[in-house]
Amino acid sequence: IRRIMTERFIAGGIATPESRIIGRNGEMVKDIHYPCWLKRGDGCAQQKEDTCYVETREEAEKVLKNFEKRSITPVVLNEHLKGDLVKFYGVEGTDFFYWFYPSKCGHRSKFGLEVINGDAQGIPFVVEDLKKTADRAATVLKTPIYGGDCIIAEDGSFRIIDFNDWPSFAPCRDTAAYYIAKRLCMEFEKHPFIKDVTDF
Repeated sequence: IRRIMTERFIAGGIATPESRIIGRNGEMVKDIHYPCWLKRGDGCAQQKEDTCYVETREEAEKVLKNFEKRSITPVVLNEHLKGDLVKFYGVEGTDFFYWFYPSKCGHRSKFGLEVINGDAQGIPFVVEDLKKTADRAATVLKTPIYGGDCIIAEDGSFRIIDFNDWPSFAPCRDTAAYYIAKRLCMEFEKHPFIKDVTDF
């Protein structure tokens, strides 16, 4: 649920875009900088219209009305970040972490919104720091098997723009499988009463 994720990231000091929660009436708050993103706040994106890039107040109000028509509330507003889009997969509590540039390998998301940031320029960043931040995000959300997206700024800093539990691990599944199993075994050792993975 994006609203909960956003609130927990802010409270936990996770590096994310500047974000606001827009309630049921959909009134645009003052001092919003465009472009920005308006995203479904009551769950994950289920269709393209659940994650919208807007460049003007008029576009934003139109998107908010669409959310209201579909009885979707709240809506999360994220600032738009410029830089390289990086997709990553990880398993908290293990050494596993895999990242890549979707724009360079043809691994597009289901809605193709990564094209807005264009082709990655290969801005240098510290992978170990991203892993630490992603693992911390996983702890905050209690989602140790995770995937996500972040934007690398020109100075090498990064901010997480999306985070998911139990992603596909499509480009690294064979390698990830061992670490996923290892992480589950760690959980079973901590909680011997768990008899089924669905309890985890």
